[in-house]
Amino acid sequence: MKTTTLILSIIFCINLGIAVEQRDIEKRFPITPSQLIDIRGFNGTGIQFSSWDKNEVFIKLHIEVKSSEEQFEKNYFNEAAIEELRTDSSLIITYNANGKIIYNDGSFWSRLKSILSLPHTNTYSISILGEIIVPQSNSLTINTSSSSITLENMKGDVHFLGSSNSLVLKQCNSVQEIKNNYGTTTLDQCGGNLVLSAINSTISINEFDGGGIINADYSKITVQKIKKDFTIKSRGSEKVNVEDAQANLSIEATYSTIVVKRVAGTLNIKGHRDKMTLGATRAKESEENAKRENMTLRTNYTTNSLDIKGLSGDKVTLEDIAGDLTIESQYTSIDLRNIRGNVTLSTRSSDVKANVIRSDWKSESEYSSFSISNFYGQSIALTNRSNPIELELKSIPKHLEIKNEDGFATVRMPHGYTGEVSLESSNGKVECNLPVKVKSLGDGCYAVGKIGNGDGSISIETTSGNVKLFQK
Repeated sequence: MKTTTLILSIIFCINLGIAVEQRDIEKRFPITPSQLIDIRGFNGTGIQFSSWDKNEVFIKLHIEVKSSEEQFEKNYFNEAAIEELRTDSSLIITYNANGKIIYNDGSFWSRLKSILSLPHTNTYSISILGEIIVPQSNSLTINTSSSSITLENMKGDVHFLGSSNSLVLKQCNSVQEIKNNYGTTTLDQCGGNLVLSAINSTISINEFDGGGIINADYSKITVQKIKKDFTIKSRGSEKVNVEDAQANLSIEATYSTIVVKRVAGTLNIKGHRDKMTLGATRAKESEENAKRENMTLRTNYTTNSLDIKGLSGDKVTLEDIAGDLTIESQYTSIDLRNIRGNVTLSTRSSDVKANVIRSDWKSESEYSSFSISNFYGQSIALTNRSNPIELELKSIPKHLEIKNEDGFATVRMPHGYTGEVSLESSNGKVECNLPVKVKSLGDGCYAVGKIGNGDGSISIETTSGNVKLFQK
């Protein structure tokens, strides 16, 4: 307790030598509706922006300067100024602090650190708070860093440039550009054609009436209720979370956790290397699976197409997809359930399981195993190498073609097929209960024939593996 008392006493005594001066500044700048407003240099400040229907920019600042040198605050106010540069097309407003660094937190520990700095030099802090009101229909550019900025109710184009800012935009209809490395960016009920770039940032977008591109590495990204096409590019991010996209969504993210729920358009995901969850109704189950598996991916009621590329070494579960599905992967465990669109796969060294496929299937694979049950599609084309294929059909196929090198193929289907049949194993057996004759050929077997007058086509071919085709 004595030590604490001594330190606080020292701080109190030293603070007796700190000079404080405050000033309020008001400025008004007339402007025409066609002029661009460009506001610069309000670094390290806390500014509340708002808009009105007047053709005027209004600035009101409260400035507080604290210094251990008596003359410092007077010199600061003599040198600092709000400068104006006007052309026919623009109004540039700059706060010029003559190179002085502005400190805005005013915390106890910041003051303690500055006061106890050795060797003793001038210690100072500058705090600038205030408001800036701009015409709501003009185009606005703000260029600042290390500031807390809120802007509301803008109809004109908005461009925000800087870094390390806490930026909040509300009800701004035409947000065009944001650059804010190492900061936080929040957009609420805004719109426009957004291009947002950031590094090591937190980004939150809610109810965006427009489309855009987000390019943000090592960031936390949350996007909700977007109405037009969106692209998100990110690397090494903590989380990319998108919900309620009413148009197409493209995500290019490596080494990032991805969560996507409810996409009305086409969902395209590339280059994924970490954990992914897609869906709305199974979030809890996905979280539990994510603890056990390297990757669990679920989607419920996707209405268009789903395109996933670049998977490697993951577990993928896709469920209740209404649109077409395309997957490119290697070393992946794939589990498909209740897929209503066409399926296109390109896999290598993967384990593929599918249950309830209601449309057509096409896959080209190597060293992969396939177990497909409850297949209702009219066409299936499957090529593979060095692993088994098992297929259970729930409806009579129009076209079935399987080529499997160094692996067996087993197909079970309902009675009633009519059309061409061609079965061949170069080094194995052929077993079939359809009315076609099986014949030996060297180390293998084959069966060729036509059943009835239908135009169906079944072709199954293997090397070093048995062929089995059964009606049941």
